[in-house]
Order: sequence, then structure tokens, then C-alpha cells
Amino acid sequence: MIKFILTSILLWSFGWGKYALIVEERLGEGIEVSALAMESSGKRIALGCSDGGVRIVGIPSGRVELILKGHASPVSALAFLDGETLLSGDRGGEMRRWNLKLQEGEVWPERSLEARGAVRAIAAQEGFYAATFENHTLEYQGREGKKHSLFYPRNFQMIGWRGSSLYLLGWDRRLRVVEAQSGKETLEREHSDEVLASAYCAYRDDLLVADAGRRVWKIPFESKKPSQEVGMVEFSPSALACDPFEKGVWIGGSQGEVIFWGEGGVKEFLGEMRSGGVRGLFAPSEGILVGISWEGRVVVWKKL
Repeated sequence: MIKFILTSILLWSFGWGKYALIVEERLGEGIEVSALAMESSGKRIALGCSDGGVRIVGIPSGRVELILKGHASPVSALAFLDGETLLSGDRGGEMRRWNLKLQEGEVWPERSLEARGAVRAIAAQEGFYAATFENHTLEYQGREGKKHSLFYPRNFQMIGWRGSSLYLLGWDRRLRVVEAQSGKETLEREHSDEVLASAYCAYRDDLLVADAGRRVWKIPFESKKPSQEVGMVEFSPSALACDPFEKGVWIGGSQGEVIFWGEGGVKEFLGEMRSGGVRGLFAPSEGILVGISWEGRVVVWKKL
């Protein structure tokens, strides 16, 4: 891992404070980031990589604390099951469960998943999990312990738990909410354009999406409430992060741009990641923003 020494602290002035670029780390030459997950405490981020490894990165240090090796193909999905357990899936269809404390993993479930194709997405909550596969299958274990399998005509780019239900955002631009115990859909709505990035905002209980028209929307989970346009950005969006501390949204672009968009409609430019497009953004704690590039760079900004 190459440590980049900053010769100067770069500051961007905001109306509500200042942020400084404090850490910039590179995972390794030729390593691309293909999956992301953040631990609920916000102290660690898991990065699935093109070499089949999973790297656990400490926050705010930005340093790789642990490398998990076991996947034979690039890691395509990640989710923390709890503070010490991580689930990972790869493009070959294999899922693994890792004990981070013991630094070891196992194929999980034990039966082969290769017939389902690549693991597209994983979500976990309080010991329960859901996973989607390349053959359009959704498998999940609900709170009652039963395992379910559903088939959909399109794959999902994002899944997550919302209470006892699952929300699923598909490449077909549809948002679905599925009741975990019965498998019944309680909500389905279609977005007007191709979705390029999305983020669940827990404190408001809505979904933020950025689309190919460069517009950002709030999509509520209540069927009677319409989607609300936040506004338009000047670049192609590639990552979103809802910030519960600043009450706004961070938006990353395909060329490395990063901006903050406050709820009052004020947009502030933070800076650019120097290694291409933004793969993911996280606001793990108050005053901290973490950016991950496709090319395997970890950048941490801190509010002063």
C-alpha cells in the first residue's frame, strides 16, 4: 500500500464550516473497487476488490487493517451482518461469511450458488440477510428464520432492509418494497430515467436517487407521496451519501467531482478525487466524509 504524503492541507470554504483533506491512501497498483459496505458503527468500511480480496479500512485513518482472501473472482457485493461478521459475494456466484475477529471465512451457505450466476447485491440487518443473483433470483432469510426465494424479471442494483421489509431498486428503474415474512409487495413505483446512484436516508426514511438526466430525487416509501426533485447537477453522478449530521446529501461524479447539497438547496463544491470516478461516498460520523474511487483510492475529509 502506497502512502501519499500531503505537502499542504487543502481547504474548501463552506457557509457552515470548512473541510480539510486529511488522508489519501491507495490500495495497490491495479486494484479496482467493485463493492462497498460500511459497518454500523462507522469505524470500518469493507471494500470488495477486483483481485478477489476484501479489504477492511479503518476510519478516519483510511488505512487497510485487514485483507481477507478466499474469492476466486472479483467481489461483487458486501454487507456487514454484525460488528464482527461480514458477508461477501463474487461474480462466480459464491458467497462467504467472514469472522473478522478470527480473520477467517467460510463458504456460506454450504451449498453451491454458482447456478445462480454472479451475486449482485447483499443486505443484512440484525443477523438476517438478503442476496440477489445474476439469474434474477432474490433469496432472503426473514425475522422468523425461514428462507425465501423470489424471481424477478430484472436485476437489482441496490437492496436493503427497512424494518421488517426489504426495499429493492432495480435496473428496470422500479423501486419495490417486499414484506419479508410473506414475500408480498407493499409498494412498487417506477422512476422516469435510468438510475446511476442511490442511497437510503434513514433519518428521513426515503430513498435518494441520481439519474442519467443528472437530476437528484427523493423517493418516499409512502405510495401516496410523489417523488420530489432535489435539483440538477452539472456532472454525471456516480455516488450518493445521505448525511444525517449536516442534513443534506453528498454527490460524487464520474470524473471525481464531490459536492455537498444542503436541504436549503445550497450546493457547495468540496473538491475532486485525483484518480477518476467516485465509486462510493460515506458520512460515517459527524464531520467526516469518506470517498472511494473505482481505481482503489481512499480519501478522507474532515470538517474543521
